[in-house]
Amino acid sequence: SFIAAPSGHGKTRFLLNVSLNVLQEYPTKEVYLFTFEQSADEVLLHALNTYIGEDLNRGRNNNGRTLLDYYKGKDFIAADVRSVFERKKEQFYKDIAPRFKIINVEYSADDLIEYIEYVRKRTADILVCIDYVQKLRTDRKGKIDGRYTELKFICEDLQAAALPSRTGLPFLIAAQFNRDVLSPLDMQITRIAEAS
Repeated sequence: SFIAAPSGHGKTRFLLNVSLNVLQEYPTKEVYLFTFEQSADEVLLHALNTYIGEDLNRGRNNNGRTLLDYYKGKDFIAADVRSVFERKKEQFYKDIAPRFKIINVEYSADDLIEYIEYVRKRTADILVCIDYVQKLRTDRKGKIDGRYTELKFICEDLQAAALPSRTGLPFLIAAQFNRDVLSPLDMQITRIAEAS
């Protein structure tokens, strides 16, 4: 499945929310989130923030900055939410983080698929998230007459990898709309960047 949105409209946050819901609902499932733009540390911090779900500093209205400061040794967490924060942080690192594999990737779609197939041999209970498809490249040789064709091959390869005969795993893939998508009426599949 694809989730498509314009740049800066929360595709990564959507993947995080789905991942956290899966990890909370299914205690044996693992989520592999492959990220091309944000570091694994940033994504994990966003996941912790979402999991905590509390306003940590009444005056700042920025949980991300408050958490970042906390891990840098500057503690601005409000006293009235301190116990909730500590409890949820401990729960997150005990129950969620070990099953939430956030991986920075620089390798090709072919290597990514090979890695997913390898992981699938170890465990069958996995959700695969990719953030995002337009960052993938292929090692495929032969006639690739442009980026459109390359992304078409990548999407076909990802679809084939998800089939029951290969991995049988659910894939949730973020995609970015072209820059000319300015309203909900413009959101059409033909306007996904590079027509992936």
